[in-house]
Amino acid sequence: MVRWTEADLERYLSNAQKTQRSASAATLHASVQSDNVATKSASLKKHKRSRHPVLTESKTKLPFVKAFLPLVPKPKARARTFMKQEANAWVNVDAEGAGGPIMKMKSITPTATREYEKMIHHLTYGAMLEAGIKPYDVPLFKGTIFYIPGQNDEWPTSIRDGDLDNLEKALYDGMNKVVFCDDKLIVAEIHAKVCSERPGVEMLIRPALKCDVDNMRKSIGFL
Repeated sequence: MVRWTEADLERYLSNAQKTQRSASAATLHASVQSDNVATKSASLKKHKRSRHPVLTESKTKLPFVKAFLPLVPKPKARARTFMKQEANAWVNVDAEGAGGPIMKMKSITPTATREYEKMIHHLTYGAMLEAGIKPYDVPLFKGTIFYIPGQNDEWPTSIRDGDLDNLEKALYDGMNKVVFCDDKLIVAEIHAKVCSERPGVEMLIRPALKCDVDNMRKSIGFL
């Protein structure tokens, strides 16, 4: 029988722990590599189906839509949500069979917002027809200026002038399915709101180019 000394035992346990740590690290590394490969593969497959290549330049004239909408710019109003009671729908609320009406939530866009978006829809539809362009299904550049009623030596910062992002939301919803198939196609844009004695919305939309982002970076000072 081989007798182990305390030194032998300590040496054995130390080597066993090192071996176990190495095996665990190797397993973890292999697992991480496998996960990364799987994630990257799935990501690439998804992106290939949904992403468009960046257009660096165009040898032909890009089809564009430029229009002035003679409308007083209005921000997207928040939808009103209320409880809707289903008269003929009941649900048991306890074990004894007592019941109550089912209450459902319902949201309605304010009438003024719906009418404003309809006007945008009709005006942009006419602009697309005049330009002979179908709704875009490619990455787009958009430039927009909202002319708010007022003196041009003032900024439209009143609570009634609307936030720039809400002004854009109403415009986007009015143009959806008319100017573009989906607003996710807008990949580059510049916009502003100013006061003017001639209210309206001036915009230009065309396929996006790489130089659009480069020019914005230069104007901002990122380059």
